[in-house]
Amino acid sequence: MSRFGDATRQAERYRVGRVLLAGDAAHIHPPTGGQGLNLGVQDAFNLGWKLAAAINGWAPEGLLDSYHAERHPVGARVLDNTRTQITLLGTDPGATALRELFSKLMDFEEVNR
Repeated sequence: MSRFGDATRQAERYRVGRVLLAGDAAHIHPPTGGQGLNLGVQDAFNLGWKLAAAINGWAPEGLLDSYHAERHPVGARVLDNTRTQITLLGTDPGATALRELFSKLMDFEEVNR
């Protein structure tokens, strides 16, 4: 068995000068939903080609700065999603009430759409 809580954190900035953060260095969260690996790989892919462009001299001005602008909002959305999942997995009365409400709402075709 594993036990984990809400250790969710996100770096304020993914780039400060020559220091760039990706993956778990940029954001951490509980493993709920298995989204962490994909998020880190996508960070690395986004940053990797930009670093290659900068090193090889064909990067336009501001390309490395675009990394934060593109990836930080994605990380924030994933962190919100995992926080929601952790809340719904809780055993407190509020979480139980939410699960019951969502279960009832799923009976409506419009909601499922």
